[in-house]
Amino acid sequence: MKTLACVKYGSIKDLDESKRGQVAVCDFPEQTLGEHDVKVRIAYCAICGSDPHIIGGAIGTSVLPKGLGHEVSGVVEAVGEKAAIKGLKVGDRVACNFLHFDNTCYYCQNGQQQFCEHAKSYSHPAWRNTSYGMRI
Repeated sequence: MKTLACVKYGSIKDLDESKRGQVAVCDFPEQTLGEHDVKVRIAYCAICGSDPHIIGGAIGTSVLPKGLGHEVSGVVEAVGEKAAIKGLKVGDRVACNFLHFDNTCYYCQNGQQQFCEHAKSYSHPAWRNTSYGMRI
């Protein structure tokens, strides 16, 4: 899969080009669909306000390249066995969130995962994880 990724850490505003952070379109290996996963054909993706911070190295400096753009929407192409229990099916239009929700707190139980009391495990499609899909 092709994704926009940080290929060099550094300030994107640095006047010294040799120190400036860089982005490029990179190939990432296709992931195996897990039982909790949903494969989404991306229709739209936004670059988040945190992405310049990622390029600048303020949000971890793990192995490069590091994928950018975690605010996505699209159409479900495949659904893992346990994800299907949640009601998602091929053809659903979804918006994806980059957080893993506990699905047990009051907010998750009432369809308001954005307020999850125990959100954890940052998830990002190009960081070898998957995003949580919500039907739209």
